Amino acid sequence: MNKTAAIIVPSNFKYGFGIILRFIDCDLFCKFLTFYEGLFFLFELLFTKTVLKGMGTLSDNWLIEPVFDYEYKTYQILAFTSKAENRFGRSMLFPYLSDVEVHLRRLRFYKKNVLNLESEIKTNLVGVNLKRLLLTRERLEDDGVIGTLNDVVEFAIERLSSTYHIGLLEKEMVKQRINISPVGLLSPNSQGGLILLRNNRKTRIYKYRYRFVRRPYKGEAYKDVMTEFLDERITGTFPNFQDLKMEYRDGYQINTYLIEPETEIPVFETVLPVAKEFLLSNGS
Repeated sequence: MNKTAAIIVPSNFKYGFGIILRFIDCDLFCKFLTFYEGLFFLFELLFTKTVLKGMGTLSDNWLIEPVFDYEYKTYQILAFTSKAENRFGRSMLFPYLSDVEVHLRRLRFYKKNVLNLESEIKTNLVGVNLKRLLLTRERLEDDGVIGTLNDVVEFAIERLSSTYHIGLLEKEMVKQRINISPVGLLSPNSQGGLILLRNNRKTRIYKYRYRFVRRPYKGEAYKDVMTEFLDERITGTFPNFQDLKMEYRDGYQINTYLIEPETEIPVFETVLPVAKEFLLSNGS
């Protein structure tokens, strides 16, 4: 004999179906629940993957943008850092490494200068402690927002710091596989020159120049390197880079550097940014 039971389902159960199940087969009902839970788990998994797929980037104001929820914000961070670490694993450093650094710096600034404001906000005076010479004030009313912000910021800083460390390690390993050497004589006062990027039997020729970029909101300026693609030449096994230099040099801008990656490394995401960093620190 099958076991039976009287089960009452609330009228608001699943889209308003108001029904009363009486004396149904418990084994069948348990199988139904197991099947339903499986469907719900599958839906949750697909939804999570879809949400994470759309969270690969972070806006400048992601922390205070809707949806303001701890779980949602941690999903955003996990998706962003997972995408960045995936790029690092393929030796694609930029702009992902600099993006992680910027978000990490903003969060640390926010933690230091914004969240600490809670203790500085003046509220009504409710008493005086004469022994300790302290004023007692009302606690700042908080609906949980400050606490949630603290939790999100702490989680994000920890996760971004780990991702940033991974990116820096990959950057150091990549730099060891990129050989940079001067071609001929160098001028100490040059404002630009040539980059010869050799890849197997081909060489790309870039023109570079230094520029100063001014920050509009602080009046500060920093030095940058601009590159311009000129040509790509088949240079064979034993190229004469001095001839390429003389052919493409611009007037008195004689400074030329040969860039030779030892392995296949993404050009735009890694090789050129590494070359620019080298020029900023050594070539000017």
